Amino acid sequence: MALVKGTNSYADVAEADAYMSNRAGNGVWTASSTPAKEGALVAATLVLETQIWNGYAVSADQPLAFPRVGFYLDHKVGYRIPFVDIPARLVQATVEQALHILTNESILDETSVVPDIKVGPISLTGIRPAPRLSNFVHSIIAPMLKQGGGTGWWRAN
Repeated sequence: MALVKGTNSYADVAEADAYMSNRAGNGVWTASSTPAKEGALVAATLVLETQIWNGYAVSADQPLAFPRVGFYLDHKVGYRIPFVDIPARLVQATVEQALHILTNESILDETSVVPDIKVGPISLTGIRPAPRLSNFVHSIIAPMLKQGGGTGWWRAN
């Protein structure tokens, strides 16, 4: 299936190209073919779909978690923002995650995960693969996640 914004991706190639044109370190993106970009955007959306978002889906029949009903606290502006169809923050996260996937092609299947490597007298240990969800992407979407992306609960009193 080809990329269809709102069905299998939160961003399309034109939006991603526009975003990447102003971003440093965009060489992998600009060197990639349109089909590779589409595949990365769809895969990025699949990774983002594993998150637990604030609010609830508008319809039980929608293919993706967004659009949603609810609010999130944007710390940059200091107040609650209602969800829109696909928030700009989510489009940005999708494009950044797609770049992360293109840059680290094995993160989805973990074929290149090795705990250590030794070549002659040179030994490397404690090798950690790139995380499936980029840390930068997590920082972008954290305000929209249940409990700011944390796994625990807290009590105000």
